[in-house]
Amino acid sequence: MKKYILPIATILIIFCAVFVSAYQLSGEEDNIIFEKSVEEGWNLLGGGVFSINPTADSDIQKEDVLAVFFYDNVNKKYIRMHPNGNEAEFQAFASLVEDPAGELGSAAAWVYIKRNGMIKYTTDDFRKVDGRQLRQGWNFVTIDNSFGGYSVSQIKGTCEITKYARWGYNPATSNDENEWIVLNSIDEINKIQYSQGGSYIGEGNLFYVSNDCNLGYGTGDITNPPEFP
Repeated sequence: MKKYILPIATILIIFCAVFVSAYQLSGEEDNIIFEKSVEEGWNLLGGGVFSINPTADSDIQKEDVLAVFFYDNVNKKYIRMHPNGNEAEFQAFASLVEDPAGELGSAAAWVYIKRNGMIKYTTDDFRKVDGRQLRQGWNFVTIDNSFGGYSVSQIKGTCEITKYARWGYNPATSNDENEWIVLNSIDEINKIQYSQGGSYIGEGNLFYVSNDCNLGYGTGDITNPPEFP
């Protein structure tokens, strides 16, 4: 059976609005409202493709969102979603995945903002952490409240996350601008803790895996019980 894929513009209209903040505000299972502080320039936002339609009460409005890029982790390249979204490249991606709407709604995306401020938007077809699919290579993962109270080792499911990165201010350097903060130690990555209601909510984190896998809740790195005496 031939799969029918909606065009970018239609998907974004159906999916409502996109916007990010330091806190996740509310939402149904697949419709999540994010509100986040953003800076002039590039921001890595959870559910970022929806940020082109901020809510009416958002400080940052549509005219302040100058560009949005989605990472196609099947073909390993960026797709321009706004302005003048690349329809052919998006259709090529969508034809290769089972749930293009869920992939788009749950992924973090690069968003170029015109000025500092607060942005608020609503995602659609959002997938919580449990069962979220990762593919070999880099994955742009939206961090929401379903991560709260867990370490990476407790949400990694069948995945072995060998590299981790986030875009932000690095207190370990003298650089006042945002930059990549990267971890290459599996042990250090597994110890990353997402606190309940933390400022991470609404941002994107990059997880690198060597094989296709699924995130999911677990008990962490618990070893076997002690041997008999």
